[in-house]
Amino acid sequence: DESLTEKIIRHSASPCHSPAFLIAIILSAIDNLNYRQAIRQSWGCQKSSNTSDRSHSWRALFVIGKTQNGTINTKIEQESQLYGDIILGEFIDSYQNLTYKTLLGMKWAYTYCKPRFILKVDDDVFVNTFLLYNELLKLKNKHDFYTGYGHFHIRPHRDQLHKWYVPFQDYPREYFPDYCIGGGYVLSGDLLGKILRVEPRIKKVRLEDAYTGIL
Repeated sequence: DESLTEKIIRHSASPCHSPAFLIAIILSAIDNLNYRQAIRQSWGCQKSSNTSDRSHSWRALFVIGKTQNGTINTKIEQESQLYGDIILGEFIDSYQNLTYKTLLGMKWAYTYCKPRFILKVDDDVFVNTFLLYNELLKLKNKHDFYTGYGHFHIRPHRDQLHKWYVPFQDYPREYFPDYCIGGGYVLSGDLLGKILRVEPRIKKVRLEDAYTGIL
């Protein structure tokens, strides 16, 4: 697999000045500008929770790939420069590349912000940030933490026409490990580090949430 570090060269989001408490990594499709604007103006707004002494206690960042249309790519680059909250991948932005988008966001957050927690979430999800933030603050054990809406005892789809088709050569076992569905889940920073250490050795599955569970 192509090194993830090679996929980070287009990002415009600046590194955190200090370790972050919670980083939201939002997978966003190129055309979903309205979704991104809605998030920027609502739950993704950082002004209410960030202070001068904790400038990155909460941060929301979008992960976007590229298209074969140069005009659209230029617009995304301009949006990225304007808001400074986009991590730009070198891969084609498609459903098949969601795993790469997720890994890119995780890698960027771990490398540049060292978060206590990371929230992976899709751009069509509304997050109750106050509740989430407060619940994470109250946690007694902040290590090896992984939470979300659980999928248990799930078989991979073997029908080639199915949207979530997984070939045997990608994942030969009868069941996936238990995992949290991709709409939104939270990982602790230490677990994120462990995931990224084993990731280069584990064959990619295009279902990003199942792949996170596998890792």
